[in-house]
Amino acid sequence: MSDTKKPTKPYGSIEDLPSMIELRQQYKAISCLRFVLPKEQRQEIKNLKQQMDRITSIVEKFYSTLGSRNWVFHDKLNLDAMEEILADDPSPDEAEIRLIAYYKDPENLKWLVLFLNHAEPMRCRLDLFEKVKVDYLAGRYHAVVPVLIAQMDGVVNDVNPTERKGLHARDQSEMIAWDSVTAHHMGLSHALGPFRKGFYKTKTEAVIEVYRHGVMHGHLINYDNEIVATKAWNLLFAVADWVCAELNPPKPPEPAPTFSELMGKMAEHKRKHDLADEALAAWQPWTSDIENCGERGLEVLTSVRRFLDAWQKQRWDLVGREFGLLSKPPSDKQLAGEARELYQEYVLADYELLHIHAEALAVRLFDVNLTINGQVNTVQLRWILVDQDTLEIGLPGQDGVWKLCPYGPLTFLEQNNLLIQ
Repeated sequence: MSDTKKPTKPYGSIEDLPSMIELRQQYKAISCLRFVLPKEQRQEIKNLKQQMDRITSIVEKFYSTLGSRNWVFHDKLNLDAMEEILADDPSPDEAEIRLIAYYKDPENLKWLVLFLNHAEPMRCRLDLFEKVKVDYLAGRYHAVVPVLIAQMDGVVNDVNPTERKGLHARDQSEMIAWDSVTAHHMGLSHALGPFRKGFYKTKTEAVIEVYRHGVMHGHLINYDNEIVATKAWNLLFAVADWVCAELNPPKPPEPAPTFSELMGKMAEHKRKHDLADEALAAWQPWTSDIENCGERGLEVLTSVRRFLDAWQKQRWDLVGREFGLLSKPPSDKQLAGEARELYQEYVLADYELLHIHAEALAVRLFDVNLTINGQVNTVQLRWILVDQDTLEIGLPGQDGVWKLCPYGPLTFLEQNNLLIQ
C-alpha cells in the first residue's frame, strides 16, 4: 500500500513516489501469475512494466540534465515531447534550448495554461494568465516575469485562507507535494533557491534565474530574456501541481485490489483504448454552416445555444454550467458567482451562429457574431467533449457532454479586439 503521509523531505527518485511504489507492487503481484494468463493479458502486464520504466527513465534523465539549472518536471509536461528533447543525450545547453522551444509553441502553451483550471486559486486567475501568454509569445518578457512571480505568490497565499503565506515566505520544505514528480530532490524545492535569494543593490548584469526579490524590488534590471520568462512559466506550473496536492491531501489507502479487479481494470482500459483507436482511424475533419450541419452537429449546437441564451438573459447559474472544468466542479452557487464575475460587464444583446468546424474528434469551433455592449464582432468559441465521470476528453457517441473550454470571455473577446466600450 502507498504511503499516505505528506513527505517532510524531497523524494530521492521518482521510484520513491507512493504511486510508483504501489504500481511496482501490483506488477510484482500480477507477474507471479503471468504463466497462467492468456497471451493478451501477459502482454498487458509486460506493457505496464515498460511504461513504468519509461516514465522513470524520462523523469530522471530530465532532472539529471536540467535539474541543476532549476527546471522542474511538472505533471503536465508531455511525456513524448520530453522523451524527444532528451533522446540523443543532449548537453544541458541544447536540452534547455529545446525545452524553451516546447514552451514557446503556441499549441503546447495553450494546453498548459488550460490545465490551470484544476483548482480555484489558479482558475480565478486564468484570464490574467491568458494575457501573460500573449505577452510571452510576443517576446515581451519584461512584462511576463513580474506578473507570473506576483501570481505565484498569490496562488500559494490563497491555498490556506486562515494562514496567509505567499510563496516567497514559504520554507522550501513546505513546497514538497505529496506523490508528485515536482517533489523530486532536484525539483520544486530545489528551484526555489534562486526565487528566495535576496538582492540589496542594483545589478545590471543579465540573469537567467527567477530571482523574485531582485525583480520585484527593482534591484535586477536585466531579467528580460526568454530563459527567465520560460522558467517563470515552468515554476508556475510546478507550483500549480503543489496547490492541487495541498487541496487534495492523501487519503488512507484502500484495500489492495484483487486479481480479478486488476484484470477487470486492465480489460476496461484496453476497451477504451481500442474504441479511441477505432474512432480516430475513422475520423475526418469537416466544416459546415449552421443550417446544414445536420445530426452530426446537433448535440454540441444545443449546448452552444443554451450557453448563449443564458448569457443573453444573464442567467449566471446556467452560464456556469457550460464551463469546461478539468477538475471536480465547485458548487452551483460558486459557478454562478464566477460566471457573473466573468461576464456581467459584457452585455450580450444578440448573437448569430455562422459556422461549425469539427477541428478534432472531440473539439468543435463555432464562428459566432456577438452583439456586445453595442458592438458587433465575429468570435470563435471552442467546445470540447468531456467524459462526465472522469472529466477527461471524451469520445463522440459515449457518455460525454460538450463544454466551453476555455470559458473566460477574454480568451475569445480580446483576440478579436472586442473590448468594453
